[in-house]
Amino acid sequence: MAETVLCAVRMAAIGKTCPAVPLATPPSTRQAGPGDATAHSRVSKRATVRMERSEPGGLGDDHDLSSGEFFGEPPGVHQPGHQFRLASTLLFSGSVAVVTAFALDLSTVAAPASGVRVPLALMVVAFFLAGRYCLRERIGGTVHVVAATELPLVVALFASRPIHVLTCAMAGMAVAVIATRHGQRSERLRSAALSVAEIATVLEIVGRVDPDPFVLRTGTWGAVLFVVLAVRFVRLAIVHLVGVLSNEHETMRSLIATTLVSMAACTCFTSLALIASMVQTQSRLAMMLVVVVCLLPLLAYRAYVILRERFSRLRLLQDYTAALARSVVDHQLISERAAEQARLLLSAETGEITLSRGEIAVRAIAGAQHRGIGIPAPGDWLWERIVASKRAVVINESTFGEDAQAYRSMVGARDILAAPLMHGDEVLGVIAVRNRSDELATFSPSDCQLFATMADQTAVAVRASRLQERVQEELREKARAAFVDPLTSLVSRHGLNTAIDEFGTNRRGALLSLDLNGFKEINSTLGHELGDDVLVLLAERILAVLPRAATVARLGGDEFAVLIPDVDESVALVIAERVLLAVRAAAALDAATVTLDAAVGIALVPEHGRNHAIVMRRADLAMFEAKAKRETSPRVFAAGMESQSHRRVELLRELRAALVAGSLTVNYQPKAHLGTGVVQGVEALVRWHHPLLGHIAPDEFIGLAEQSGLIEPLTEFVLRTSLIDCRSWRDRGLEASVGVNVSVRTLKRPDLLSWVTAMLEETGVVPSGLVFELTEREYVDDDPEIGLALAGLHALGIGLSIDDFGAGYSSLGYLRRLVADELKLDRALVKDVADDADAAAIVTAVVTLADQLGLRTVAEGVEDDATWERLRELGVAVGQGYILSRPLPIEALMGWMWERRNAAIVGGR
Repeated sequence: MAETVLCAVRMAAIGKTCPAVPLATPPSTRQAGPGDATAHSRVSKRATVRMERSEPGGLGDDHDLSSGEFFGEPPGVHQPGHQFRLASTLLFSGSVAVVTAFALDLSTVAAPASGVRVPLALMVVAFFLAGRYCLRERIGGTVHVVAATELPLVVALFASRPIHVLTCAMAGMAVAVIATRHGQRSERLRSAALSVAEIATVLEIVGRVDPDPFVLRTGTWGAVLFVVLAVRFVRLAIVHLVGVLSNEHETMRSLIATTLVSMAACTCFTSLALIASMVQTQSRLAMMLVVVVCLLPLLAYRAYVILRERFSRLRLLQDYTAALARSVVDHQLISERAAEQARLLLSAETGEITLSRGEIAVRAIAGAQHRGIGIPAPGDWLWERIVASKRAVVINESTFGEDAQAYRSMVGARDILAAPLMHGDEVLGVIAVRNRSDELATFSPSDCQLFATMADQTAVAVRASRLQERVQEELREKARAAFVDPLTSLVSRHGLNTAIDEFGTNRRGALLSLDLNGFKEINSTLGHELGDDVLVLLAERILAVLPRAATVARLGGDEFAVLIPDVDESVALVIAERVLLAVRAAAALDAATVTLDAAVGIALVPEHGRNHAIVMRRADLAMFEAKAKRETSPRVFAAGMESQSHRRVELLRELRAALVAGSLTVNYQPKAHLGTGVVQGVEALVRWHHPLLGHIAPDEFIGLAEQSGLIEPLTEFVLRTSLIDCRSWRDRGLEASVGVNVSVRTLKRPDLLSWVTAMLEETGVVPSGLVFELTEREYVDDDPEIGLALAGLHALGIGLSIDDFGAGYSSLGYLRRLVADELKLDRALVKDVADDADAAAIVTAVVTLADQLGLRTVAEGVEDDATWERLRELGVAVGQGYILSRPLPIEALMGWMWERRNAAIVGGR
């Protein structure tokens, strides 16, 4: 028991004071005075939880707040209106009326004859202490004050006239109301009026029940106890009725618990007062023992209530922390709930939180609306002090420093508790409460610690919400990027696929697949930046000629697609022609004027499919067909195209197997001097005879090899076979070189020179016995890698030949900067040379330029004697064609060359 009493006394003492943190600021370090109102202009958003009358956290208040309440409707939010103000007014007026009526009646009652005497001044002091240091219980949303008025009332009942008792009670309670600074004065006045009315009622009833009420005997003190308890019960019922009229709904369990606690306290106090009155009749000195016996239970109960309040606040903090951990919310909602929770946790009139994001501040306020300025704001005095100290601070009447007092006066607050929201060294914001509203005068050190813990939890939640916000923004950006092409702002492939799949089961339409021709040359010659500008311009042009309901997508590189709803084949063809005209129009850019062409394929919905994979594949098949046949008009998908596609897939699989099995062969077509007929060399030509499909044209499977990446192993097979065969005929005295066609992919091999050198050493062929033939397109490609590769090959002594010159990419101007030994005229350039003077003039010009550049000329596709003779007359050095020989296997070639090794064929025969 002694330990309990000692703990109670210590807890009561702790609850009395709260040392304030000195906040005096030296003039040299002061950044913003309390009058710096301009800082408040930065607040761009104010989210306020209005709670005009919300009596927070009185003693004995159990806040049953689940985690969900923090992120739905604010817990405990009470917005009183006309009903509450009317009920409060009636309650106060009724109390005054009761006191007045009973005072008139009690004025005629004489002093008691019990022999107990108490000075009037002592009674006033006793009633003052009972009203000033009272306990508080919440009923509904109203804090009900439990004052120990039974002690002075019952003692005075047997010691003085009733009217004197009532007068002393009124004086003591009035002084208590004036002396108490915390809480709303109207609430204190109403509570004091209720207590005085309760005292007057007890005095009146006791006098009416017992004709000789002031004689200490068993019946008297039993009646007094019953009357006091009955009046207290009526008071509780009236206060609860006020709550009902104010639309406050309290659970029956809470109401019963609060009533039992109040009635138990009333019973205890009344019993102690009766005992004190009886003891006083025997000895006044014995009253000292009674005072001690009365004081210790009061202190113990007060300590218990304070502990219960702190436990309730800890549970609030625990629930709040758990709710933050389980909930994913935005920082604004966290701010609103944190402000309300801070107000409840510290029993303050107002909770405020300000989050800073650069130059923008987001504020939330919960509680009573103040006329003063919101606290704190970025840049004001309190904000700077908290940022500098990085800890919770208290400002009240006892705080040192003129700046602190000036700030408190400026914002219109009695006391302020504020704490920073920290993430590492970064201050995310500040949370604050103002004006303690319960029985404690100001905020205590334990409040500061609890508040700092809450601030830390809130800071973690705010930081998490901002990180989540950033992640969600990145996800939204990625989702947008998945549906939008970043260069042209058109729909992406993924977005187009979604649009096709959502087209609907009863809707018709068409999908256009568009691929540019010659765009690679633009990137190679003018640069990729200009190429991007061309794509953006084409996207704008395509959009301009399409219906508004059409969806335009860039699939990647120079590929576009257009989904057009509610059209048939004829309308789709018309729109596709418009798109082609838009693409073919000259594009005038800053660096150059560019002209492009395109191939367009069309697939119809639903005729050619509804699934995006099927529709896209068939539109692409139609586009590839148009591109392969160099058609200038759009091509609509047909069933035969899919079978051709299946053939290409099958051929690709068979080609891969043929390379592994070595079932490909190499034939050779000889080249001879047009004047003497002496063989100058041969060109290696790969051949594929499939056991089931028969002879497969080189153009068909070589194109597949380039598209699939098999061109490198195919080139290696042809090169190795050609060098081995070259070594064979050179060993027999036939000094003919072998020409091998190579692609750009081969020229870009990082180990090209070492690879070719190793191949020559392995087969024993000298570098001059090998000629690499490249199409004119590879030479035109202004790629530094290709230029370095050609220079390296030429330095090794390997011959370089420009193949198919005049096939469509000819530019005489670029010949002067080429590293080459031979110029092969395409058959399209020489086929009419015998009969066409213009063709002969072109050949003459090319031969003259080649001679001046040191290039030997070779004519391909020579089929008759007239062409052979005419080319010889024009100065062409070497001829190749069927008039000389068709491509031959190695055995037939060696026999053919052996027969002609010393021949000087006149006319090529």
